[in-house]
Amino acid sequence: MALNFKLIFRILIYMPILVSAAMLPPLLIAFFLKEETEIVAFGIPAMLFLLCGGLLLFHMSKQAVLFRRGEQGENMGIREKIFTVAAIWIFISLAGSLPYWISGAAPQFGSALFESTSGFTATGATIFKDVESLPESILFWRSFSNWLGGLGILLLAIAFFPSLGLNGYTIANSEMVSGDLQQSNAKINRPATFLALIYLIFTLAEAGLLKIGGMSFRDAFLCSMSTVSTGGFTPYNDNIGHFNSLYSELVIAFFMILAGTNFTLYYKMHEKRKHVLIRNAEFRTYLGLIAGSVIFITACLMILCNSSEGGAVRSAFFQVVSVLTTTGFVTADFSLWPTPCCMFLFMLSFIGGCSASTAGGIKIIRVIMLFQIIRIGIYKKLHTSVVTSVKFGQQKLSPDIASNISNFYFSYFLVFLLGTFLLSLDCPDLITAASASASCLANNGLGLGLISGDFSYALFSEPLKIYLAFQMIAGRLETVVILLLFLPSFWRISH
Repeated sequence: MALNFKLIFRILIYMPILVSAAMLPPLLIAFFLKEETEIVAFGIPAMLFLLCGGLLLFHMSKQAVLFRRGEQGENMGIREKIFTVAAIWIFISLAGSLPYWISGAAPQFGSALFESTSGFTATGATIFKDVESLPESILFWRSFSNWLGGLGILLLAIAFFPSLGLNGYTIANSEMVSGDLQQSNAKINRPATFLALIYLIFTLAEAGLLKIGGMSFRDAFLCSMSTVSTGGFTPYNDNIGHFNSLYSELVIAFFMILAGTNFTLYYKMHEKRKHVLIRNAEFRTYLGLIAGSVIFITACLMILCNSSEGGAVRSAFFQVVSVLTTTGFVTADFSLWPTPCCMFLFMLSFIGGCSASTAGGIKIIRVIMLFQIIRIGIYKKLHTSVVTSVKFGQQKLSPDIASNISNFYFSYFLVFLLGTFLLSLDCPDLITAASASASCLANNGLGLGLISGDFSYALFSEPLKIYLAFQMIAGRLETVVILLLFLPSFWRISH
């Protein structure tokens, strides 16, 4: 059957009003600081979205009530869910670009869309070379879009991703969410509300600790919003290195680790399962990967750069956590580190954090399962008659899931290679092209080559910035969701 656009529209109809509400805080900041250009840049879109959303809601009020009560035969199918999730992310990225464009901060559409998409997908890549020259309302909008995007990622991870068959989320949330959205509304609402509360508590707690450490309230709040969302935007050109504070780095690193952890584990701990963290294979691998990576980078810096032990540990710990959680904060230009360090961090950026976290990347749960698939494949070459299955903890995974994981890896690296090829048409440096493609796909924001130093993507042409915005959304939605939209069969009416 055809896509149920009527049902999709009933969900998307709320988006203009939500975007309008999101623009209210930066509008108030612009008004309070008398930033006249930014008052217009935020005020006009906010009023237009509020007006359009209000009129549409008024027109659809009867249908909207019916939808809340639930109409027979209008359960969302997988195609409607895929289209809805993709449409939401595309809409908020386009809407969020208007303040950058109208204010003149990013006068070209491609640049404005890139910055907006980078914010909402919590990528943290930027086209600005001098962020310190930006108005306060724009700086707030950058970090606030990070924060809103991270919260949206969590809610989608609970409500939508498991039912789309995205394997990391399906396995991680199997105790919480069933596959049918309508039947699981009661199950979804409670954990979703709890996770949103935890997300807010983390933000306020980090801001408070950073304020205690000597940061201004403004800096502490902006950094905390970008930390818990693993977004990476800061109000300074030299990023977290601007503060040159060991205390601040430890606080930020601690909350990056929390944000890169599977948030459903916090809910399970709330349900009085005290040992759920240490018993979770993905979380143990996550901590082990951080520890092993810090040891390796520290050793490289001490041996190859003659760094002091304390300085090497400090730099290695912060940068490993930032890269693995795909936050993208920096305290130093790590592209100047020895090649083994750069290559190792580049590989970590692909892995990313845990499933059902705000981190991007492939996700550790898929890396674990990939190694199991490889191990079983090698084992079967020697023992052809043995029947084995892939496991995650004590849970056996079906052959379909193993196949889907392989398909995910293929699609992920296909998008990475396509991005590298397209960027190479505009950039003669292969390292720059490859790292930019990987960074946007993994929602990391960092880069090597010509991007290193100021980590600005301004060097790319406007069409390629639009493509990179698409790649950020593809990475955030697990690539497969976006690629399905390009299949003719997705749109074909079946009888």
